[in-house]
Amino acid sequence: MITLTDNDDPRFIALASQLLDAAIRSDRPAEIFLIRIDGWFDAKWLNFSGKVLGAVSVHKKQVTIPPFHPHRVLSESHFSADSESGAFVPTSAQPLHIAQPSAQNLTRSISRVSQSAVFFWFSSCTLSLDRGCTMLYRTNQDDVSSWYASFYRSPTWRLDRHRGISPTELQRQLQCA
Repeated sequence: MITLTDNDDPRFIALASQLLDAAIRSDRPAEIFLIRIDGWFDAKWLNFSGKVLGAVSVHKKQVTIPPFHPHRVLSESHFSADSESGAFVPTSAQPLHIAQPSAQNLTRSISRVSQSAVFFWFSSCTLSLDRGCTMLYRTNQDDVSSWYASFYRSPTWRLDRHRGISPTELQRQLQCA
């Protein structure tokens, strides 16, 4: 599902794909949103909603779409489960990341986008940066869960930071994929 580009380390893309596949098998969502972000992004993006008055960061209880500026979004893909086969097929969807005032980001609840989805963000340029990251949101009706994990290459990909998921759970997901 995640395609390799010239700027991607194939081993990082394999790792990210394993994490995505584990979430899909576990959750069996109706939809998948796959977002490639230009460069690396930090854990502060997890459950980040936006800023008030241009300065104060807001992390709301109701999880919103992370407000990545559209110029950082290299690609957004959407997949829906086929009703007969259950396989995920590419489908069109409105972009998640749009240019708008930060205050409007505060009202863009992720569960309004889909009641059954896996949203998966991952970093690009892993070949040159020697680091990469993934962030996953799950929606199941009004229940939303999320996690973030970053990795560094030395010489293999190793876990660096994590939030919302333990290293043991990450390792379990990588082994199950």
